[in-house]
Amino acid sequence: MYRFHPVVHWTNGYPNRKQIVSQVKELWKKYGLEEKTSFDTKVEKVYKDEDGRWIINDPEYGRFDGVIAAIGTCGDPKMPTLPGQEHFKGEIWHSSQLDGKSAKGKKVVIIGGGASAVEALEFVADTNAEHTTVLAGSEKWIIPRNPFVDILLVLNIFGSETIFSWIPEGILRLFFYRDLYDLSPPHNSGKGIFTETPMVNSAVLDMIRAGKASWLRGDTNSYDPRGTSLSFTQRARGVPKSGPGSEKHIDADIVIMATGYKWPSLSFLPSEVFVEPYDPPNWYLQVFPPSHPSLCATNCTYVNVIGTVGNYHIGIYTRFLLMSLVDPLARPHGWWMQR
Repeated sequence: MYRFHPVVHWTNGYPNRKQIVSQVKELWKKYGLEEKTSFDTKVEKVYKDEDGRWIINDPEYGRFDGVIAAIGTCGDPKMPTLPGQEHFKGEIWHSSQLDGKSAKGKKVVIIGGGASAVEALEFVADTNAEHTTVLAGSEKWIIPRNPFVDILLVLNIFGSETIFSWIPEGILRLFFYRDLYDLSPPHNSGKGIFTETPMVNSAVLDMIRAGKASWLRGDTNSYDPRGTSLSFTQRARGVPKSGPGSEKHIDADIVIMATGYKWPSLSFLPSEVFVEPYDPPNWYLQVFPPSHPSLCATNCTYVNVIGTVGNYHIGIYTRFLLMSLVDPLARPHGWWMQR
């Protein structure tokens, strides 16, 4: 799925850093990009000259017809601290620091209930942890990693919640969640499947059914003074954050903070692309600012979405940009980009 060029081939579904770097280097050398690459160069501003060509920081780097901002949505890791953390006798990792780690035979607690938590759960399962407990603050949708199901979901042409969204939600609860339907967002909670980005994973619920993992909903309060567990308030389905619940102490040898990342800044772009109401993500196809159609911020502005990922949208949007640069008649008019 995450192939960024036709000659790229991964040995598994989630390539590690070594594989990714090796493929990037191979393409980089194949197309002679050594002379066209500037390392250790912070992009501070992007602007146009009097002829409408783009300048990156300074004219010494050249002038360009188009710009692709590909900084993604994951910047520095968010690493919040909890009261009593200094007493914890085990290890605390961020979900971005799992390469080379092992949780074999350990009791693991994962704090967070999003995509990072699911990836961390897969990691500890692969390293044969004794048991894993996910402490999630709220309910989030999980959908199966099945092309047929995922294609059906993205066929929603409105791209948002509709009066018929209860149909796919009900089908997921009935056939995918089944006995674990309590983990899905409750009816009328405002968390429809098209209101947030769901997690795509077919193994999580099976791990819970097999007793390898527990998924608890509630508020993580603090580390126990003994340094061997965490204090957690488990809430019933539908109870809001900080609402009433039962107090639990969750034993842990390892705590994984699946708390996400800070959003990388697009502040180097021209100020006019941030003028309301056409500020990101309210751009054409979410990646082309109406005021500058020769600028493409691929995979930088998404907030919540069900759609194509990886090489699909990267390749398609790059082709849109190239097409509009080569043939100005193919470039959408600013008025239509704002509709």
